[in-house]
Amino acid sequence: MKLDKSKHSRSIDISIVGEQAIELSWPCDISSVTFQELQGVYHELSIAYRDQILDIIPSYTKILIVFKSSEGIHQLLKELEVLISNTKQHEKGSVTKWIIPVCYHPDYAPDLEDFCHGKQLSLWDFVRLHTSVDYSIHFFGFLPGFCYLSGLDERLHLARKPRPISRVPKGSVAIGGAQTGIYPSESPGGWHLIGKTPISLFDIDKDPPVFAAIGDVIHFESITIDEFKRIASNIEDYQIRKEVVA
Repeated sequence: MKLDKSKHSRSIDISIVGEQAIELSWPCDISSVTFQELQGVYHELSIAYRDQILDIIPSYTKILIVFKSSEGIHQLLKELEVLISNTKQHEKGSVTKWIIPVCYHPDYAPDLEDFCHGKQLSLWDFVRLHTSVDYSIHFFGFLPGFCYLSGLDERLHLARKPRPISRVPKGSVAIGGAQTGIYPSESPGGWHLIGKTPISLFDIDKDPPVFAAIGDVIHFESITIDEFKRIASNIEDYQIRKEVVA
């Protein structure tokens, strides 16, 4: 069913997608408006159904709600329709901005020279564009601690590699399509490797294992190769800088 969009910028589809699951779906485009609406609904649902929800999983344009029981799923569908229709527009408040150091030296950016050549950008222009944005964290996926971010300057959009590589080093900063991100662990990958951070985005021994949260923002800060090595050699003592911004 499609919800009344009087309290939202556009209509939201809501449907049962499993014995215990309901999906909410916004139009398929990544935008700040959709992000704010989805954030508001996600927050409301997390509170209203906290005792009934097994898991709630957001993405760029969808929220999947998995309930602990399949009992009354059709009634829950009706309740959700009413709750979401009455949810007020989410107002953006203060958020945490995490400053992530990135080294764009060729030793840590094997694809950057070709990337800049194809885009007719100097290295300086690339770094300036990549570090001039606060990237919003929409959700986590693919790998534990992998942040899906929005905000990449259109001049840096580039389709994924035609052939992924088998081993992307941990900490690699990359661009794929309209997205940029950080590989929190070594894995296969098809994005263009344009830098590297010495910090860890995921640590199973910490609580929580991921320092950032959905709704936070990431800001990349350029560092030299010597700074990279200095941070990496004392990583246990390194404190990730953060700011609270309006």
